[in-house]
Amino acid sequence: MTKMKAAAYGLAVLPGLSMIYDLVTGQMGMIPLQSLVYWTGVWATALLILTFALSPIAQILRWPRLIDGRRILGVAGLIYSLIHLICYVMLRKWEWAAIAGDVLRRPSLIIASLSLFGLIALGLTSHDLMVKKLGAAHWHRLHRLNGLLTLLALVHFLLSPGSFSAQFLFAGCLFWTYGWRVVKSWNGQARLIPMLILASLAGLFTGAFEILWQNLHKNIPAQEVWSDLFDFTEGPSSIWIVWALGLVIAAISVRLGSKSQSIESPSHDT
Repeated sequence: MTKMKAAAYGLAVLPGLSMIYDLVTGQMGMIPLQSLVYWTGVWATALLILTFALSPIAQILRWPRLIDGRRILGVAGLIYSLIHLICYVMLRKWEWAAIAGDVLRRPSLIIASLSLFGLIALGLTSHDLMVKKLGAAHWHRLHRLNGLLTLLALVHFLLSPGSFSAQFLFAGCLFWTYGWRVVKSWNGQARLIPMLILASLAGLFTGAFEILWQNLHKNIPAQEVWSDLFDFTEGPSSIWIVWALGLVIAAISVRLGSKSQSIESPSHDT
């Protein structure tokens, strides 16, 4: 096992250990099962977005071995999704008729079901034997659905009851990940100006999306959401986190790119 795979396993297990600790120490609130439904969903979505973002991160950091952990994190996202489902069914006391009614009435559960079925298909075909059985071309075509299934998981999270800052942080990160792929397809490599523009667009998208979503879906006045974006009493809001992450990634990309060029360019003695 490589160090990268070991790190991926550690990262995958850490949320579960944290939830077990909170459960044992009574920090899961009055209804622990309800908290488990929430947190397993949050970590499932986070791991899926991280899996989808791992290719850009590996290319930006010039660290191809980072991809070794992608399969582990993706399967971990699936496992947390399945635990999320089990906790939800337990919360509904295994009342299958009521659960089926919920799925038919609530678009978020239909979207969650589509995402989960797709993730199960990707999980079952994630090992090397299935690559040989399906053929590399068909396998890659199937696993390109990862981005779409991650987006569906995020939409399910957005449509869940309540309002959470993680919803908009995840939306901004996923926007940046899709945006990076567009930048890469246009430029062939991540240059400073496009990366700075992407960071700004990701931050603006995060803020605008939060205002619109909270106003249209949660009926929270836009002015109130706007004010909250600039309220730092409880830490920076998602717009600033996404923007800062984009700027840091842009700086790292350009820095490593310049180092790579200086190493590859031969020196000319006069």
